[in-house]
Amino acid sequence: METDLVTPSRLRVTLMMVVAMTTTSCPVLEERCLSRYVYNSSTQSSRQQFITCSDMGALGQVPAFDISHDDTEMLLFDDNMTIFQLQSHAFAHVKARRLSLRSLSINVVDHMVFGGLEQIIISIDLGDNSISHSPRNRRRSPPPPPLRSQTETSR
Repeated sequence: METDLVTPSRLRVTLMMVVAMTTTSCPVLEERCLSRYVYNSSTQSSRQQFITCSDMGALGQVPAFDISHDDTEMLLFDDNMTIFQLQSHAFAHVKARRLSLRSLSINVVDHMVFGGLEQIIISIDLGDNSISHSPRNRRRSPPPPPLRSQTETSR
């Protein structure tokens, strides 16, 4: 009679299967950011993702996020941190509908910071920051040549 013994290899395979089945598409890479889901009680099938980043201290730019296949209802950075610069496409992978970037001492905002969110974003809160500079893309096309007057063209 053969007994079902739990061997280390069987346990490892079982744990890997459980982890694979419970993994969500959470884009959080930074351990000081927390992702949570709220289920909509009226539809029973819809869930909303909320991400909160806190106690991160002073950062040069927005931390990286992994690609999310779910839309994020809100991405909130609490005011116990500082982000000097909002870099280009900083939130494109998060797919957030609402961004709260209030009181983060932001100084520099890249003009493409919200690139990738054009069809998703509903609101952005940048209140109580120190935004003083918005760099343009340095590779932009040169301005068109000046138009010639009619007297120059008839010569």
